[in-house]
Amino acid sequence: MNFCFKLLILITVFLSFSCNDGITLSPYDDGLAPAVPSGVFVVLATDGSIVLRWNDNLEPDFSSYSVYKSVNDTLNFVQVKTVFSAFFREDGLHYDSVYYYKIQSFDNSKRGSVFSDPISAAPVNRYAPGTPLRLSVFGLNNEGKLSINLTWVPPFDRDIAFFEIYRDTLPSFIPDTLNPHAFAFENYFTDTLNLEIDKNYYYAIRTVDKGSLKSAFSGYDSDIINKLASQIFPSNGELTEYFVNFSLLSINKPANYTIYLYENPSTSAIWSKVFSSSAVNDTIEVLFNAPFIYPDVKYYWRIVTHSKDNAVPNSISPVTQFRLK
Repeated sequence: MNFCFKLLILITVFLSFSCNDGITLSPYDDGLAPAVPSGVFVVLATDGSIVLRWNDNLEPDFSSYSVYKSVNDTLNFVQVKTVFSAFFREDGLHYDSVYYYKIQSFDNSKRGSVFSDPISAAPVNRYAPGTPLRLSVFGLNNEGKLSINLTWVPPFDRDIAFFEIYRDTLPSFIPDTLNPHAFAFENYFTDTLNLEIDKNYYYAIRTVDKGSLKSAFSGYDSDIINKLASQIFPSNGELTEYFVNFSLLSINKPANYTIYLYENPSTSAIWSKVFSSSAVNDTIEVLFNAPFIYPDVKYYWRIVTHSKDNAVPNSISPVTQFRLK
């Protein structure tokens, strides 16, 4: 028999013997504490972040590392994290503090090594944060409540404190850096301050880090808040014969519209119609072609206008309720 065939027979016999007689294999244990972590060095120490690396422990029974830290001295080390590779990162640190770290290895039997020599780093505030990207601005008139919603992509910096928001009614305005319009602590903001219908509002934002360093300004974006379109027919509470057209009063400029029909205004629409109209303060007739609608059932409808994106409402009328005879 060749060598491979002999080896296959030996493995088969061994597995059969193990299964039948309850033999189990124990994890490897050399009976010794693991080696002291070596080659610990600081990869990065800046803007509130510290990154450490060290040489991998290649012992067969290695399990994990424990990272210990002391602030501004080497007398008060506390464990901050258990890691399973030779890498450690900590964010949100104080710029003006010195941080000391030491590493300990552990094996599968929970034996710990001697600590590595302490290493220190100071994560000073060196660089201004990144600029916010893809600022999007959408006006909203929700049944007469006016707001403008902003979203953006934040930079990857780990030491962001907040975002400054600037607003004007002029395109490409120069922000008054001494007087931000508002502040945001997430990558979104809803503006409700002193807004008017049919006025275009322009926005720019910038990032501020915990050391008060500031990014360049984002690109500009803007939107306008539309007035509400009004339902004419069916009117609120009307009991009517089956009809062919919805009738509504347009807003004061050409616009894109969506009509929504509900059985319950708190749930999803059962029918909708998207259309555009150049009508200005005029009556619009919109074909009603729902596949089914029943008598003596309450239905609700509302009109939505859009300014920039047909997937995003700009003005949302109150619902109007009607029934068919």
